[in-house]
Amino acid sequence: MPAPESGEFREHKITNLTKDDAMSSSFIPTTDDEKTYCTVHPTVESGLRCNRCGRYMCVRCAVHTPVGYRCRQCVNQQQDGFYKAERRDYLLGVATAFGIGLVTGFIVPRLMLFGVLILSFPAGVLIGEAVWRVTGRRRGKYMRQAVIAAIVISCLIGLIPVWQEIGPVVSAVLNPQVGRGAEQLRNQLIGELVGTYLLPALFYMGMASIMASSRLK
Repeated sequence: MPAPESGEFREHKITNLTKDDAMSSSFIPTTDDEKTYCTVHPTVESGLRCNRCGRYMCVRCAVHTPVGYRCRQCVNQQQDGFYKAERRDYLLGVATAFGIGLVTGFIVPRLMLFGVLILSFPAGVLIGEAVWRVTGRRRGKYMRQAVIAAIVISCLIGLIPVWQEIGPVVSAVLNPQVGRGAEQLRNQLIGELVGTYLLPALFYMGMASIMASSRLK
């Protein structure tokens, strides 16, 4: 006896899978008489099961893998097997990225725009390679985020001497009590600060973070 139309619509709506996808997963069509629900979202009907643990899962929980659809819990468990880094590796990685970042973050953003464009990429590769080696080539689930944070913080610290030098001038020019005659000077100073320090620093932090992160995948 064919399944009711509502059951057929529910099957298509929940899974939206091809025949090959359905065959690669544990797919059980549902009917109105036999309703199954997602393990994580018990109010959502689903006929799709994880092909590893067999739990029912909805489209929000299903993750497409080369061997079929699996639940997020099984995918996370499998991925955790690739991450061998320990707490000591995180400390070494962050310290290495921070140390190199202090040097590169102090030098690179102070160069002309062309120099920043050229050197930001190798600076990120250098940081990523150094972290990769000092941690014994062990991957960490949050290592990339930690290294990116170290790059950003070290660059901001490297800019402190610059702000100490120009800080009094900036405060004086941006003082609202200054007459209208200083408005042109104020606008000029803001433009120079953005073009000379802010944009190069942001570009360096972005490109160095991307290159270091890609090395640690």
